[in-house]
Amino acid sequence: MFVKNPNFIASIYMMSDVLPHLSRLSKSFQKTDVDFTIVDTLVAATQLTLTRLLASYGQHMKALPQVLEELKGYGVKGGPENLTTFHDQVYILYIQNVIENLHDRFPDNPVLEALTLLDPDLLGDDPSEHDWIHQTKLQTLVDKFVSIGTKENICSEWEGLKDLLYKECKGLGFRQALHKIVKLGHLYPCMTKFAAIGLVLSISTADCERCFSCLKRLKTPLRNRMGQKVTKEINDVERGLKNINDEMEGSPSVHFQWEEAATPHHLQEKDTH
Repeated sequence: MFVKNPNFIASIYMMSDVLPHLSRLSKSFQKTDVDFTIVDTLVAATQLTLTRLLASYGQHMKALPQVLEELKGYGVKGGPENLTTFHDQVYILYIQNVIENLHDRFPDNPVLEALTLLDPDLLGDDPSEHDWIHQTKLQTLVDKFVSIGTKENICSEWEGLKDLLYKECKGLGFRQALHKIVKLGHLYPCMTKFAAIGLVLSISTADCERCFSCLKRLKTPLRNRMGQKVTKEINDVERGLKNINDEMEGSPSVHFQWEEAATPHHLQEKDTH
């Protein structure tokens, strides 16, 4: 049987070391409000962690030789030579491919990097300290979004905006700072457009996937002719019931009242007798 194959067992232990890191990266993109300024950091950290697994086994792979020894009594035949073959032909190649796929899936995007110009937490203690970096990012935005304005106008607006970001937006968070910049369109029309671009960029497909999952629950094969109005009303009812269930879980009294209201009157009268 394949479950007695030492390579199968080794694969399970390998995945036990690799998947938790990929899972953490995946969960960070499933949030409703994803800050794209940390995407590169998260991906790079995951790649670095996986690279370390190439040099040194994780806790599960370290325990694998002892596990195989204990499983010999159950018909699993495997020794050091099997682990060496698995390491060379599967382990190394798999992790290298995962690292390469992460790089291909999240390539370096100069526009995203340039938009971090508006992150107040990256200005440091002195807004003018890294002016050459700011100018490089401004040039990237000017080249990409030609219709927004000339470089002279954009640089002029930035000189005033960076002091505002430093004094008023420190500690707000990137997206909150973008919302604040958008409201200053009468003062900084060009930089406001860059902030609006940063707000509408879709980093995660989590919201879209949740909508499709919800629609699949509502619009079943037996309800495939429902129109938009009926679908929306059913969705509202489902959300309302979910809120009621959440309240019932948090309050025993609400749970009792709900059960009492849901019980037919003739049964309630019977119980009282």
